[in-house]
Amino acid sequence: MKMTDPTKDPSILIQFWDSLPEPLKAAILGVTLSVVMAFKQDGRTMREKITDVCAMAIIVPLGGVAIDLLGLSGGWTYILAGALGGYGIGPVKALLHKWAERKTA
Repeated sequence: MKMTDPTKDPSILIQFWDSLPEPLKAAILGVTLSVVMAFKQDGRTMREKITDVCAMAIIVPLGGVAIDLLGLSGGWTYILAGALGGYGIGPVKALLHKWAERKTA
């Protein structure tokens, strides 16, 4: 019987991915999306693009933990990661600011 190397088994990567907590998975996917969106020519400076990518690694896990503590579904963490990764931190911040002003007025 021939022994196979367990490190070359692709199912190990699937098991590793399944073992990660949901906020970390969402952060990884969000950072990947923000890197892809950073290559889009949308008038943002390179500094803003780098800030978006770096902030994604901090904001999404913290938001995911807060979502878990609120008892909401883990899917909301992916929505957070998609919104921040797709639109960027600045536009989402401006949208939330307008929404907060409307609620307080």
